[in-house]
Amino acid sequence: MNRTLALLLPAVMLAGCNFFAPPAADQTLAADHAFMGTQIGNLRETEVASADRLLVTQEALQTAVRDVEAQGTRIAATVIALGTPFIDASQITPAGPADGSAGAFAPTAVVVLPGGASQGSFAVGTPTTAPTPVPVVVNPNAPSLTNIVIADAVGENDCATATMSSFSAAAPGVYVVAVANNLTSANVITYRWQRESIEVWVDTWSPGGNVNGQCVWYYLTPSQTTLEPGAWSVEVLVDNIPMGTPIPFTINP
Repeated sequence: MNRTLALLLPAVMLAGCNFFAPPAADQTLAADHAFMGTQIGNLRETEVASADRLLVTQEALQTAVRDVEAQGTRIAATVIALGTPFIDASQITPAGPADGSAGAFAPTAVVVLPGGASQGSFAVGTPTTAPTPVPVVVNPNAPSLTNIVIADAVGENDCATATMSSFSAAAPGVYVVAVANNLTSANVITYRWQRESIEVWVDTWSPGGNVNGQCVWYYLTPSQTTLEPGAWSVEVLVDNIPMGTPIPFTINP
């Protein structure tokens, strides 16, 4: 029996201890509280260290500023010692021009003009009138060809009997006639014939003597190039200078 009591007594004591111990949830809360307290302590220590570093940095910057000010004072003293006069800018009063005007600092009145322009310190535009065309001055003594026309025949004076712009494919030929001005035997007239913008015939001619105010002509025939139906033109040049735009005409089927 004594042996049984000896075995039961520790069990009873252990049960009593468990009965008076706090619940497991309370024990967990207590452990969490202790852990959080440790974390807060660590954060406070870190914050104090950061504040100390900032304070050291601020003091270092203030020391650097004082050093720069001291350096400036020493430089000024050296300059004055070398004989440079000291000028206090606060004692300087700006003076206007001797003529009594306000000079460059005078306010400039801006006058707004019609048409979106302004006049004053900055002009954004000035109304202008349409430019007058400059007439082209032609040298009356220069060699030239004028009154260039297309014709089917010429008269005894070598001028066109009538102008034409349309021919039949069976036509014997096509004349290009012009009035010659100040031409000599040294001048070269070039005739460039095109069909559908493709050059099909080129020829040149020079007068046998001086020609001024008389008609000259060139006659294009099927023996030179086939007069096929289409849109044609002829460009006339004197000494490689075009005498106006190409003259158009049509050859019908």
